[in-house]
Amino acid sequence: MSDTPAQPQSAEPQTKFQNLLAILGTLHFTAMEMERNAESLMRDILMDTPNRDLFERHYGEAQSRRREMKRLYDDVQQVVWEEMKAAKLTDDEVQARFANAQTTYRTCGGHHKAARNEALAKEWGAELARRGLTPDKREGQFNGDGSS
Repeated sequence: MSDTPAQPQSAEPQTKFQNLLAILGTLHFTAMEMERNAESLMRDILMDTPNRDLFERHYGEAQSRRREMKRLYDDVQQVVWEEMKAAKLTDDEVQARFANAQTTYRTCGGHHKAARNEALAKEWGAELARRGLTPDKREGQFNGDGSS
């Protein structure tokens, strides 16, 4: 019996990739939260106990598995990006999305929002480079298409 959500065999590959990305993303972000909690526990409670070495060893072993999961998540995300998002857009649409992500990144007040949009701008910039283009000088729209 499988632990993954059931999908009809006829499901489109894009749908399967999106579902896989959602599962991996959930696992990754849950693992990150658990890691933050474990670090806090280690700092606050275990620093002066005899079990600290045992905890640190297990924590280190689990960290390498989390990194492997993150690499898989990134690889699947790249496939979804290339096959489903960027590939269907015109050059002008990619230029606009790059400009929107850049503008949102530069002008937003929230740290996490800035980081998300900086990453999006890099992705849109990489798509432009794949197409042999450089970003034009257009002004983007805050929270426009292509930003987060």
